Amino acid sequence: MLAKSRSNIYTFITLFMVIVIDALGAGLIYPILAPIFNMPTGGLLPQGMSVEMRNVLFGITMAAYPFFMFFGSPLLGDLSDHLGRKKVLLICLYGECVGMLFGALAITIHSVTLLIVCRAVTGLLAGSQSIAQASIIDISSKKRKTANISLITLAISFGFILGPLLSGIMADKTLVSWFHYNTPFFAAAFLAFLNATLLIFTFRETFHPKEARKIKLTKGVSVFISAFKRADIRKLAVIYMFSQGAFALFVQFSALYLVQNFAYTITRISHFYIWLASIVALSSLLLIRVAVYFWRLKQFIFYAMLIGVCGAAICLLPASKYVWIGLLPIVIGGVISANGILTLFSDAVDPEEQGWAMGVASASGAFSWAVGAMFAGLLSTLSYFVPFGVVGLLFLLGAVGVIYVA
Repeated sequence: MLAKSRSNIYTFITLFMVIVIDALGAGLIYPILAPIFNMPTGGLLPQGMSVEMRNVLFGITMAAYPFFMFFGSPLLGDLSDHLGRKKVLLICLYGECVGMLFGALAITIHSVTLLIVCRAVTGLLAGSQSIAQASIIDISSKKRKTANISLITLAISFGFILGPLLSGIMADKTLVSWFHYNTPFFAAAFLAFLNATLLIFTFRETFHPKEARKIKLTKGVSVFISAFKRADIRKLAVIYMFSQGAFALFVQFSALYLVQNFAYTITRISHFYIWLASIVALSSLLLIRVAVYFWRLKQFIFYAMLIGVCGAAICLLPASKYVWIGLLPIVIGGVISANGILTLFSDAVDPEEQGWAMGVASASGAFSWAVGAMFAGLLSTLSYFVPFGVVGLLFLLGAVGVIYVA
């Protein structure tokens, strides 16, 4: 029993580090995207292009990742239930390495099309988070499940703190002459390759499938559709999409808002995302445990959604400082509600379906992030305050949905 316990601890640490490095690679890219679409020195788009067209192309590029993740996550999550977690994790990580190299090339040759391809490839293979969730659930007791799921979010946020920090440095030519906007993409590709290579030697399989099945390209869609045939999963998926849709719209629109209205540089955008990721980490490490201690699961999900509504209202005030202030309740509400809903997903299925359930949850979130990205680009052409209003509305709809689920 003691040996098994130690083995689980080593496996958990390995998974934690896999997620940190993976998130660090993703965090390297995030602060780059809004500036390169809007800064004259970005070089990606012609200087004479209208702001409206820049916003639309920004939205499409941002949406490509979660759109393809929507199709890929259920497929990869379900495959991990049949092929094992380790094999699918390796496919994801090496695939992300190739996708990031496409991104570096896109910046080098000034190709929006290739940058969208980069986002599509990395999104299609971005199943490592849901598979890691399934792996951690494999070795978690029922009592520790919610806390361990929150540690996944902590690992992601830790990576996102380091990522933007390094991104602000690696894109700064004044520090090193050969640094450029493509440097973070090369760094992310290297990290994905390193991540996969370390995984080969350090990860011990947590789930041994009873049988192997052939890969079907339509599996992602069919898994997602099958989820909506179950009333309990369907309700959870809808609530999760409201929660993630609100969070996604804020995260993806706020950078665009700060760049276009307050001339934020990549360095300042990096600081903004570091602040965001720090609040995510705090919520995952401390606040989720307080919430679990004082309230029932569905209660704290409901309260978290209402906190998000308050944050959206603060962002409507016309100054950049209010976006930084409003970020606090929005992130707290989004993180706590997401962790709670993921636990409900897990509790609703059998142990053999954990990979499927996490894949469905990830696909629901990916759909929300894709829609949020498109709205970030399109709604900003109407008014810079409309997206913040939609963030509040989505949180409110999620809160109402929790009442019906209860």
